[in-house]
Amino acid sequence: MHRKNILLLVVSGVCLTVAAGSSAATKATSPNPADGAVGVLMGLLMWTPGEGAVLEDVYLGTTPELTVADRVSTHQQTMLKMYYYPLGVTPGQKYYWRVDEMESDGVTVIQGDVWSFTAAPLTAWAPKPWDKAKWVDLNVTLSWKAGANAKSHDVYFGTDPGAVAARSSAVSKGNQLSVTFTPGSLHQNTTYYWAVDEHDSAGNVHAGDVWSFTTTGPGGGLKGEYFNNTSVSGTPALTRTDPNIDFNWGDPGGPGAPIGVDQFSARWTADLEGPLTETFTFITASDDGVRLWLDGALIIDNWTDHGTTENLATVNLVGGQIYSTRCAWSTMRAAAGPWRLWPGRAHRLPGRSFRPVLSSGRCSRGACIRARGPRICHSR
Repeated sequence: MHRKNILLLVVSGVCLTVAAGSSAATKATSPNPADGAVGVLMGLLMWTPGEGAVLEDVYLGTTPELTVADRVSTHQQTMLKMYYYPLGVTPGQKYYWRVDEMESDGVTVIQGDVWSFTAAPLTAWAPKPWDKAKWVDLNVTLSWKAGANAKSHDVYFGTDPGAVAARSSAVSKGNQLSVTFTPGSLHQNTTYYWAVDEHDSAGNVHAGDVWSFTTTGPGGGLKGEYFNNTSVSGTPALTRTDPNIDFNWGDPGGPGAPIGVDQFSARWTADLEGPLTETFTFITASDDGVRLWLDGALIIDNWTDHGTTENLATVNLVGGQIYSTRCAWSTMRAAAGPWRLWPGRAHRLPGRSFRPVLSSGRCSRGACIRARGPRICHSR
């Protein structure tokens, strides 16, 4: 039996028993929209009722401190498992909601967790590449999420931020139905600016933000050191610059002379600039042993003989901050299997790829040797 802390409240002359700290199994779960969801278009809330609950109260508001004034449904049957907000959601507004469960005794209330979601704005949002992204491919296709009720999109694109902000005809790319735009082959190391204005079904135009990205340039890479042993020890027999860490040398196979085709190891070092302040998951896919350090901290350690295996480590990065990275890998059998590294997602978001600044040593922003790897995927 779960122990409960009991708090008695008197509301309108009715004594209610609120159970705090009871088993999580008695709470409502599985919110839909998911907690933290963005781009929600309608106020339809769904969930899984808690075990033993017979009635539910639903709260919906614009602050996390939900009160009786935010209660939108009282004592509804658990079999309903949903609530539709008839007033509709306000574009761009963040909402908080909660479902409290009432047990079969008719008085014990299990207070639920507070969840949140953000309604889709009227303007275009979630640009890809994201705003101020760096090292973008020269043949990139731009995309975005359409604003609420958007029917078509005016696209503006160019190298002059003032012209894009002013919606100059010189940078206008016309009106289109698609939420993608391919600008064509771009110049290296160039910052481009773009904006999307949404036309809704009522004929209104909703001007979007001006976004930017900077294209990639030539050169750079990770410092790769290769050893004719499986312990990453001694003097490397081969040192070179690798554009990324994404190898499948086959059976047998290796990086080339003077490294053999089996029983060898490698170490890669580089600096990584945090693309933005957010939580990332670094993922290695290796056969065999792998270790990964970030700023001297060992975050992945699977130095074993294994087939192709993914290992993950979740890390908070700060945008613009430089992190030293070191990766070690070894083939512990005759075959030199695949080895890949990419940081990736920590939250459920549409996956997206980006490439960090990497160099063989510490450097200031703008002075780094740029590289296209390791491959990094991010989800929010």
